[in-house]
Amino acid sequence: MTLRHDHPLSLRIELIAATPQGALRAEIELPEGALAGQVQHHLPADPQWHLAWQHSVGLSRDGECLQADDPLRDGDCLGLLRALLADPKLARQQRVDARRKTKAQAGVPDRWTRKR
Repeated sequence: MTLRHDHPLSLRIELIAATPQGALRAEIELPEGALAGQVQHHLPADPQWHLAWQHSVGLSRDGECLQADDPLRDGDCLGLLRALLADPKLARQQRVDARRKTKAQAGVPDRWTRKR
């Protein structure tokens, strides 16, 4: 028995992007054997997707960055990565310093800097 295909073999992936305006999610159909670098040519027509792609720094699958020549698999969930807006370590230190300053102004001791 042979299988009959009315359309060329294809794979479906889910594409997710976080933007300052909110999250975007789309299902995309690609030809069988598609590579990560080909996703750009199959983006939804929505201008938000094209803007998100322009500001992206790459794609990820399961927390791993993809190269343009990495093959895609049916059912993949890909994340569109964008550059960090701030250094996470620096941002955390700034939050801690602000809390310590607020506590010091209120006269509340800080367990880490109590004796300084």
